[in-house]
This record gives sequence, structure tokens and C-alpha cells, in this order.
Amino acid sequence: GAGHDAMGSFVRLNCGGTILVTTKETLTSCPGSVLAHMFDGTTWNSAKLPRDETGAFLLDTDARFFLPILNFLRRGELVVDSG
Repeated sequence: GAGHDAMGSFVRLNCGGTILVTTKETLTSCPGSVLAHMFDGTTWNSAKLPRDETGAFLLDTDARFFLPILNFLRRGELVVDSG
């Protein structure tokens, strides 16, 4: 898709020590959400958001809880592992 053409559109997230990679377009796909405000480039200055030593954005959450949210933003439907 158009959001995957340039490496600059990819965003690295550090979720409780687990690195997740997604696109800025995915993170901003739900207008008005906290993630959209964090990464839309207009609401908040993402340069001021906390980052780890590799430059990944730090999110104070466990990746296993964040992945269903990220996949919802990617697919438009909620998929939760029953395990």
C-alpha cells in the first residue's frame, strides 16, 4: 500500500521491552485516538515523546495487550487470542 512505500513511514515501538514495527498510517488510522494524536504530526510533537536507546518510541504497556489494538488498526476488526 501507499503507506509502505517509504522507509520513513515505519515506526518502531518499544512495548514493555518488545519491539513492534508498524506504519505511521496504521497508528493514525483512527482519528481522534491517543495514538493518532501522538503520531499525526499536528497534535503533539512526536520528537518530544520518550524513546529508548535505539530510538523506538516507549509505550508503557505489555506487547501482548497492545498487539490486539495494533491489529485492529491494521485490519479494522478486533481479533483476540483466547489463550
